[in-house]
Order: sequence, then structure tokens, then C-alpha cells
Amino acid sequence: MDLTKTYRYLFPCVYEGYDKFLKTILRNLIKNKKVINCYIDDVEYERRIPYSIFVCIEKSQTSIDAVEALSSTKHQAYIDHYEYDDIIMLVLAVPDKYKKSYNNFFLSRYSRMYTIGDLNKFFKLSDGSYIKAYYVLSKNSELEEEIKEKYGLDEDIELDELDELLNMKKECFNYLKIFNKKELEEGI
Repeated sequence: MDLTKTYRYLFPCVYEGYDKFLKTILRNLIKNKKVINCYIDDVEYERRIPYSIFVCIEKSQTSIDAVEALSSTKHQAYIDHYEYDDIIMLVLAVPDKYKKSYNNFFLSRYSRMYTIGDLNKFFKLSDGSYIKAYYVLSKNSELEEEIKEKYGLDEDIELDELDELLNMKKECFNYLKIFNKKELEEGI
């Protein structure tokens, strides 16, 4: 399964945007390979929650303990959690500071999501290099040239963004399950 844009572009502001307690919990889940992916919604969830992300976690004692730590302390990022078979879905709030980033994400304006300082904080590795998301979110000129060359575009064309538009089928948990169910019911 490919990682969603929610995981690659939006999750870092939640990971970095709160206190050390949340960061430690999320780091341990990532380190132990418990975070499966992140989504901007779950179409089967009972309500719409703006400015939140749904962190899909493999169910294990480590995950259960992490979720319990967040819910029992009523951490400011914690909204809810629930289980599906062998996973736990952890619903976390996007920090107020990054609500504009969330809005830009929804509009597929990835290069407007973060400041240069945020990009360096979220996507710079300890060796000084950057993860791929940095180049998309910073609208890196070298990546832009690669894309133009790959698709045979004129050099003088300026690309609005360096990644495709947000695809709700990929960014919403259970979207395809509901979509396929409707197809079956309607005989499409």
C-alpha cells in the first residue's frame, strides 16, 4: 500500500506541532512499524471532524498502550479512537497553527502549506538531506525541471504544483469500500 499524501504531507505538522509527549508516542509507533497510514477522513465514521487526521495503527499491545496514554491524559491532540478488526484508528487534531496548512492541503496547494522553517523542521534529515516530500512542498526547481522533461513540457511553463491533485479515494479511509458497495447495489 502506498502512503497517502495525508501521511507524507499533513501528518508531520501533527507529529511536530504538539508537545514532546505526543511526539514520543507517535515516534514509538512509527519506530515499531505500527503506523500503517494516515487519512483525512473515514467515510464510515459517525461524524465529520474538520482539521483532523485519522492515523491508522496496527493493533498491538504497544498501540493499545499508546492510545490509552493519549485518551486517559485527555491530550489536546486527541479527539477519538476506534477499532476495525486488526487496526486502531486514532483521530488527532491538526494544531491551530497549521489550520491554514490543512486548508491548502485540501485545495492541493502543497507548496503553500508550510514556511521554509517548517519545511526544514519537518522534512530535513539528521545528515542535512531532505525527504522527497520536501521537494514537492518547497516547489523545488530541480524537481520541477525533471517533471517538465518527463512529460515533454516547455521549459517556460510554470507548474502550479509538483504533485497531482488530492484524490479522495486514496485519502479517505473506507472510501473504496463504500464506493464498491454502491457499485454492487446499483449493478454498475
